[in-house]
Amino acid sequence: MQISTQGIVLQTVNYSDTAVIAKIFTLHHGLVSFMVKGVRKKNARFAANLFSPCSILSMNYLFKVNKNLQFVNEISCDVPLTNLQSNPLKSCIAFFMAEVCVKSIKEQEQDELLFDCIRHFIELLNDTEESIKQFHHYFLLQLANKLGFGPQGIYDDMHTVFDLREGIFQSSYPVYPEFVINRTAQLISLFTNSTFENSISITATKAERNSLLATLLFYFDLHVLHGSKIKSTDVLSEMMA
Repeated sequence: MQISTQGIVLQTVNYSDTAVIAKIFTLHHGLVSFMVKGVRKKNARFAANLFSPCSILSMNYLFKVNKNLQFVNEISCDVPLTNLQSNPLKSCIAFFMAEVCVKSIKEQEQDELLFDCIRHFIELLNDTEESIKQFHHYFLLQLANKLGFGPQGIYDDMHTVFDLREGIFQSSYPVYPEFVINRTAQLISLFTNSTFENSISITATKAERNSLLATLLFYFDLHVLHGSKIKSTDVLSEMMA
């Protein structure tokens, strides 16, 4: 079946001297692995920068059912991300977002709402002139919502414990150690229930942001990552230092 659609590049690995395998989250088929030949050659048909993390593409491909690798016919840039690609911190956040997504999304499951969510955040990261030091925290919690394990309830005087296994705010400690309290629980509630514009005004110290990020990655590990380490976290932490 010939498909014309949009796609978001989540991961690219070298396959040979000239070819790459790109994992692209497509609007029509979800996460799909594509073999792209010749992209690493001089005067290549497709420019290598098309396959940067979080690139948003227009693409045409012949989809073959039950095939692990698909092949593209045409690829072009759908949304220029000039600001993102020229800003080292934004590029680092995009790499982190792409790694979390590629390790959290199941292959070949169409999800238009999830696609629109990820695309929205990429465009928001590219366009915003506001502070982005808490952008990835906000993104992770909104992504968790779209993946089906977003935090339920709110932090208040009666619900000061966030159960990481169940994803709910509650009044008592669970019998297992996977929970957080105090400021980390409060920040989870604030970022979950804020718009992006309001999330910018949430105040947190560097230590609180680091604790929140570690908690959110552990939360993802419990629900979707299952031991798959997010390797870009270390670089992101250095960029945020």
